[in-house]
Order: sequence, then structure tokens, then C-alpha cells
Amino acid sequence: MTIRNIARNRSIALAVAAALSTAVAQAQTVDALDEVAVTASRIQRTGFEAPTPTTYLGADEIENRAAVRISQVLFELPAMRPTATAVPFSASAGGSYANLRNLNPGSPTQTATRTLVLVDGRRVVASTTTGLVDLNTIPTALVERVEVVTGGASAAWGSDAVAGVTNFLLKKKLDGLEANVQYGQSAHNDQRESSFSLAWGSGYAGGRGQFMLAAEGSKLTDPVTAGARSWGRNQYGWVSGAIDGVTYTRITVPGVTASGVTNGGVIVASTGAPLPTTGATAALRGIQFGPGGTVQPFTYGTYLSNNTMVGGSGAVLSPLNNLTAPVDRQSVFGRTTFDFTDTVRGFAELAYAKSSSTVNTQPSYTPNGDPVFTIRKDNPFLPASIVSLMTANALTTFGLARANPEFGLYSIGESQATVKRGTAGLDGEVSGWKWKAWVTSGSTDYYDLVPNNIKQANLRAAVDSVMGPGGTPICRINSTAAADVALVTATTYQGRGADTGCVAANPFGPGSFTSQVVSYVTGMSKASATIRQDTGGATIQGEPFAIWAGPVSLAAGIEYRKESVDQVSDATAQTSTPAFQTGGWQFANRKPLNGQYDVKEYFAETIVPLAKDHALFQSLDLNAAVRATDYSTSGNVTSWKAGLTWSPFEGVLLRGTRSRDIRAANLVELFTPGVSIVGAIVDYGRTGSPTSSVPTTTVGNADLKPEQADTQTVGITWQPAGTGFHLSADWYRIDLKNAIGSFGGQNIVSACYGKAPFTAVVSDACALISRDSAGVISNVFNKTLNLAFTKTNGTDVELGYKFAMASLSDGLGGDMQLRLLGTYLDKLDTNNGIVTVDRAGEIGNSRWRLTATANYVNGRFSGYLQGRYFDSAKVDNTFSATDIYDNSVPSVIYANASVQYAFGNVMGNGSLQGFLSINNLFDKAPPLVTSASVSPSQAPLAPDYDKVGRYFTLGLRYRR
Repeated sequence: MTIRNIARNRSIALAVAAALSTAVAQAQTVDALDEVAVTASRIQRTGFEAPTPTTYLGADEIENRAAVRISQVLFELPAMRPTATAVPFSASAGGSYANLRNLNPGSPTQTATRTLVLVDGRRVVASTTTGLVDLNTIPTALVERVEVVTGGASAAWGSDAVAGVTNFLLKKKLDGLEANVQYGQSAHNDQRESSFSLAWGSGYAGGRGQFMLAAEGSKLTDPVTAGARSWGRNQYGWVSGAIDGVTYTRITVPGVTASGVTNGGVIVASTGAPLPTTGATAALRGIQFGPGGTVQPFTYGTYLSNNTMVGGSGAVLSPLNNLTAPVDRQSVFGRTTFDFTDTVRGFAELAYAKSSSTVNTQPSYTPNGDPVFTIRKDNPFLPASIVSLMTANALTTFGLARANPEFGLYSIGESQATVKRGTAGLDGEVSGWKWKAWVTSGSTDYYDLVPNNIKQANLRAAVDSVMGPGGTPICRINSTAAADVALVTATTYQGRGADTGCVAANPFGPGSFTSQVVSYVTGMSKASATIRQDTGGATIQGEPFAIWAGPVSLAAGIEYRKESVDQVSDATAQTSTPAFQTGGWQFANRKPLNGQYDVKEYFAETIVPLAKDHALFQSLDLNAAVRATDYSTSGNVTSWKAGLTWSPFEGVLLRGTRSRDIRAANLVELFTPGVSIVGAIVDYGRTGSPTSSVPTTTVGNADLKPEQADTQTVGITWQPAGTGFHLSADWYRIDLKNAIGSFGGQNIVSACYGKAPFTAVVSDACALISRDSAGVISNVFNKTLNLAFTKTNGTDVELGYKFAMASLSDGLGGDMQLRLLGTYLDKLDTNNGIVTVDRAGEIGNSRWRLTATANYVNGRFSGYLQGRYFDSAKVDNTFSATDIYDNSVPSVIYANASVQYAFGNVMGNGSLQGFLSINNLFDKAPPLVTSASVSPSQAPLAPDYDKVGRYFTLGLRYRR
């Protein structure tokens, strides 16, 4: 079966085209479809094979994997990178985002997208201010197929299609009822997830109209934490030390604890490091506070550093680290179509989706991005023995670090996104030309909360207490004594910006913070935003004339889009003081964000047959497209594509394309308000290059130009007639220029004067430096700029083979379908405007990534087996021989399996199918890649690897 048999002459705005290998896969799995809309082109033309490689996933693949969320299947494509879902203090927490070729900057926190996400060929409103579309909001039960264009496609689809396009095509027609219910949990008795879906459709008005309504929901609870797995409970971390006479900065060892944190508090240096063994402060070294504030010895372990050690009395902070995110999602979708005439049809659809997540984010301890507590000798809660030691050694203060479980073992991040979208349009045909027009309006309302966030100034004020009148401890900021008033005024951190009603806190000993202290110190940080997207467009396509090799196809259109954001946050987050410059909360100090832009686009695409049934070859076609784009912020930009497909003889296709693709700046990059942080900066513009404290203000830049990428693909496909076999191999190269990023304060000053790490003067950087009348830097504007680049190249391969089992032996029944998808990454040069690093072969960017599947169908029974392979890699390509003892990450293979059995009719009314799926069949643990943090990550830094372990899913499907 070829693509010519699949495509039908029905009105549709998208192209009918695909790479030959993709067409074969479609032919094998979606024979019942009467049309195939392929995202590689906007032109419908029977038999055209697109030059841009396209990978296809059908509904059967989703069912075989028992996927609750469509991202679970999508992320198994080798060219796609999964995203981390437990992102601390982020509007993207719990979300899943498409990331082709790992080209999204900021992964896995995902600050922008270079993978365009479409639903039925139309843009959908973003779920975050950075333009990301949460795949959790797409109804999995309605997905008929997914088409992933693994090459630049901006000429056809516009901005963000630098790495490619992921197009989710929903079912267009449904007669009757479909239902699905399933439950899954890990073999470790966590990661429980239940889900259901219902879909119903029917015709009306004598068959001229069609109505479809669907709803689905899922809830994942009991997420995996580090302490729930043997490899996480061992508390692996990085320490520095010597092996065989060589000193290494990073050695992976178990039993890592915090060298300066306990539940009751430990005396440390002002930096948080252990006190020295000599000098006046040595008298306080090795002291911690036990129950009731009792003074106890603190034992230091081996491999002692400023933050960590092995063994000893230090706290263990990582057991509750979320390795997966709980997700609660619901969606409702309705569509109606109506044939007004034989040639004019209308459609309207409404979609609603909500996705929410609550995760453990950061362990609650001090210092954690903030200074240690400064304890003064007059603190009324301080044990007398410590006061005596301080007096004997002429000490007036010491540093105290402690875990703060009274505020909650972990800070809790809650996020929720509600997406609403409406679309309506008409399509038809006149005089052989097919046309389509539509409008779409969508909005996302999201919020993120931290209900037990710490008000930094309040905590500092509460811990710094003195004895008040009547022998009652009070906060120093409430004291009227002249010495206390002067001390508070002169001290940077003690009580700066604290609220009234301060409650004196006893920091010595576990559980010493009272409920009154907790109420004063903690609160709920809040941020919410409304993101809006309004779009509309019209397309027309036809065959205006024919030449020697056949008819010339032409498609053209116009599109309009408006994007806006309105984000608000609480007053504490917006409060900046000299002590707490980024905001009053310990974490999640979001700032207001407001802005909008609009874009007008005009595009045209053509397919020109250059030769057909020639004596030397079968066919030669040219595909070309151009798009003119006018942004209200950055002006005009043009994207284009040109490609050839050449079939020298039947069954073989050579293809190639070159394109110019773009990504326009997102709302955050354009409109981020100024956020200032004071830090030490070396001023190379003054004699002697003095160092001084200078504010650096991070701001958006409304003058940003779109990023531009030059993309090339060259490939071959082979399908021997009648064999059921197909093969494709496609080489790609993407050269992204003018990538958006920012230098940072010191780098801006260094760039202006051509100082290291820069080797030449960057004149544009000088304009970002402000000086006062004396020539001293008064501010550095850390603007987002077009300053970086990325270059990557590699090869994608696909093999497929479908055959009857009887061909192996007469006694065997059923059919077998085999498929292998693979990606080889040759180079991934990333440049941040300063240095270039090749990240290919690094964790998260392994050289080879393979997914192999075998699907066996025999009557009512079907079985499915999948294997996924990740090549060995390095932890970090920039590490030197002594930066890490073992820079290698071993290769990993995961096996997944499922079985399905159709029970037949249920009381003569509908069919019932049962299924069982097992992921990570052999309970393969991930490779250990940790960190040097006081709370080691206990899990791979890359989200490629499975952290759940063996996972069972059992369910039923019903169709009537």
C-alpha cells in the first residue's frame, strides 16, 4: 500500500505529503483513514513525498503504551527530549513540553521553545509566559495521530519551528461511544495514577452535521521521592578528595550529609562552612544544639568541605526530594461540523483543560540561598555555657545553621493552568480551488503558590532577640534601647523590612520554633497570570496550470496572531530591600509582567514537478515555500524553504531541503521588568580596575530580533515493492544564529573592555553600563540580547518490516510489525555569547538514542514489546581530568511490554478489550549522576532516565 492509496480528495488545509518511510508506517497502521494530513507541507497533493523528514505516531501506539498523557509516547521518539516535571517554584511545574533535538534554551526548566506545537494544524495558546504549550492539556483519548517534522518548518508554520513541528491531529468523526478506564502503580507501591476517558459522537440533520463530545481526567498521586528507592536512600553525592595520589574535585560516594546543617542548629562560620581548628572561634567548633537547646558535640565526617561530608552528625535533607510530579488533569472537548452545501462546510469547537501539580521543592534550611543566622552573645535563649565560651574567647557573635522542619520539611510548590480555547471556521471548494478560513481565541489562567514560604526579613528579625522588660525575650527590632536601635540600623540582615508583630524565636534545638513564630515567619507567596492568544487566517490551494511533468500545485495564505500577558504577584515578592534585593520571600519572588505583541504573516508554497517517468529516473519534484512576517515589536523577517525529491526508480527516494527558520522573542524576553541585584563587579573602565558593589538590573528588551536558523536535511528512503520493508536515513544540520540570552553584570563590563573571558571588545555591551558624574558604575543593565548561537548536526534513521508469521512457519498465525527509530547526534555546539561547548555525547545528549518495537496481532490477542537504548555518555564535556573521578555515564536499555485481549461483544452491545502494560520490565535503576549540594539530587540530572522503576497498568476499553 502506498501513499497514493491512502490520500483521498477531501477538503483540508494541510498538505497531503510525507516522507516515503512515514507513508509506509501510516499505510501499515491507519488503513482505515480516508485522508492523511501531513505537517511537512501545506499542499494537498496525492502521491507527493515531502522532502522534510516526518515521524508518525498513531493511536495504536498510544494504546499499546497505555499512555495516560500523550507526552509519555511522544518522549519515546529518539529525536525528542523529555522535560523534567518537578521544576521548583515554576509556573511550568508538573508540565510536559515538547523539545526536539534539545534545542530549547534553559532545559529542563524550559525558558523558551524552539519546537512549534500545533493541534489540528493550528496554534494553541501557551501554558506559560515563555510560550510553552503544556502537553497535559491535550486530550490523549482524542488523538488520532501525531506528526513530528524533524526539520525546520517556519516557512510553512511560522515562528518557533526551528527544530521542527509537533502536530497533534484529533479525531474528526466519531459514531457511537468510546470509553477507557485504567489504573497504574509502581512495583514499589507508589506513583499511583488512575484515569478515565469518554467520547461520544453522532450525526444529525440527515448526516449533514456531526457532533462529538469528549471528556477525560487523570490523577497521579504518591509521586516518587529520593528516599523511596534504594539508589536514592544511599545518599550519594560528590565530594573532593584523593584517589591513588590524584586529587579530584568530584568523587561519587554514598552517605553524604550536610557539614553545617542539623535539625537543632550547629555553630558555623559566617559563610556556612565549618569553623576553623585554630583561632578564637575554634572554641565553638563542633557544637550543635539538641532537644531543649542542650549543648551537644557535633561530629565531623570524612571528606569534609564547606557544605558536605560523609557520615558525621550532619542532616540528611534529600529523602523527600520529588523525582516525579503529581499531576491532576481534566479536559472537555466538543466539536460540530456542518455541510452547508456540497462544497462548503463549517466547523466549531470548544476546548477546556485544567492541569495542576503540588511538589516538594526545596528542603527548608538555613542557609539556602541566604546567609546563616547571626547569633549575638546577648541572645536570651543562648545556653549559659556558650555565653561563657564566647566571653572567654572575646567573641560577640557566631553563625548558626539549621534545618527548619517547623516550617515544613520542604517548601511546597502548587501550580495550576486552566486553558480555554474556541475555534470556528469554514472550508470549501470553488472552481477547483480549495479554501479555508478560521479564527481561534484562547486563554490560559495560571497561578503558582508556595503556601509555606519564608519571609526572610521576619525570620531574621525573630531569631535576633534580646531580653525585654520583665524578663521576657523580644525581637531586637522591638527594643527601644539605644544600643539595639543602633545595631538594627547598622546591620544589613537583622530585621530589614520585617513586618510588625515580631515574635522572638528560639533557634536552639529541634522543634524550638513555636507555632506563633511559624505564623509570623511563614506565609503564602502568590503569582497569577492570564495569557491570551487570538489568531485567524485563510488559505487557498489548487493547481493553476500544468507543465511538461504534470500540474503545478500552489498554496497561499494570510495569518494574524496577537499574544499578551498580564501577570501579578503579591506585595512581599515585589518588596526589595538592601538585604533582600530580589524580594521578601526565600523563594519564588515573581514580579508583575505585562505586555503584548501582534504579528501579520503572508505565505506561499508550491510544488513543481520537474520530471516524471523519465528514461533515467521515475520522478523529480521541487518544493518551495516563503513566509513574510511582520512583528509589531521587531519588524519584518522572511523565512523560506526549498527542497527536492528524486526517485531514480520505484521504491527509492532521495530527498533534501534547505530552509531559513525563525523564533521570535517570547513575552518574558520582551517585557521582563527590571529586577536589581547588588554584587561585586570589577570595573575595567577605571584606573587600577577597582572592585565595587554595583546593582545589576535584569530587564527584557522590546527591540529583540527573531532568532534565525539555517537548516539542511539530506536523506534517502527505500521500500522494496511487496516486501513490507522500509528504511530511511536523514542527515540534518541546524545553524542557529542571533540566539536570545543575557551576559550578566560582570560579563557585560568585561565584554565592553575586551577582558577575559572575552578576547575582543564587544561595543554593544558598553551601552548597557551607566556611570555617575565621578565615572563610577551606577548600574549595569542585564538586557536580553541576540548574542548566542547553537550548531548541531546528526542523522535520523528508521527501519520497518511487516510480515505474516506464516511466512516463517506454516503453523504460525497472526502478523508481526517491527520498527526501529534512531538518532545519532554528531555535534551540539552551544554558545552563550562568551564560550562555545560541544554538548554532544553528554548526559541528556547521548550520541545514539534508539527505540525498537515489535507488535504482534493474532485475532483477539495482541502483544507489544518495546526497547529503548541510551548510549553511554559523559557527565559534563567541560570537566577536566581532575574535575571528576569518573566522568562516564553507562549506556542504558529499558524494556516495556503490553498485552491486549478483545473479549468481543458485551451482551451484544459493544466491544470490550482488556489490557495490561508493564514499563521498565526489569526494574532497571537509572545511572547515578549526583551533585555537590547539601541536598544531593539522588537522581540523574537528565530526564531521559526512568526514575520510577517497574510499573504496572491495568485497564479496559469499550466501544459501541
